[in-house]
Amino acid sequence: MRARDDAPASPPLPLPVGRSDATVTVNDPALASAASTYQRLVTAPFSLETPSSDVSTGIHALVENVRRASAIAVELAHTCEPVEAVAGPSQIAALVLHADALDFVASRIASATLPVPLDVLAQTQDASPEIRAEIDRQFDQRIAEVLAPQAGTVYCTAARLYQAALALEPTQRRATTQLAAYGDAFIGSCTP
Repeated sequence: MRARDDAPASPPLPLPVGRSDATVTVNDPALASAASTYQRLVTAPFSLETPSSDVSTGIHALVENVRRASAIAVELAHTCEPVEAVAGPSQIAALVLHADALDFVASRIASATLPVPLDVLAQTQDASPEIRAEIDRQFDQRIAEVLAPQAGTVYCTAARLYQAALALEPTQRRATTQLAAYGDAFIGSCTP
């Protein structure tokens, strides 16, 4: 499970974990709007709670949830970008809030779940509990393997934004905390 779409790092690096909630304080109206958009983002559904009728329908629903949440993150980015271009405290706050939004999306993609679809459950209903548990495990593992590269790419973009905030304010705690959580090995594996 690696973060780039091209050649994976050797050995594959785990995705960052341990994210915390965004904590940007804003006085800028554009950032207040972006913070409001962030709150919409954190309530957007990602994982599916109930099994779909079949694998294709479930994957389509999961992709649609990710697409909707990503659209909210893009909206937030468009609100932050003009503020990110003007030097000052609001610039740093905008970079961090933008990075937090991407970090949140990446963490939700990385941890998204898709219950085993009803058609697969029907095919395995006569199997032993051990076999059904193994099918569940393999299904979850395959979903995670498919989503990990997408999440990793988004994490890398968030890392670059945190690094930009840290370059402007070397004592920026939020950026420092998130970059430490990502780890040097993961950050180093991100393509520029």
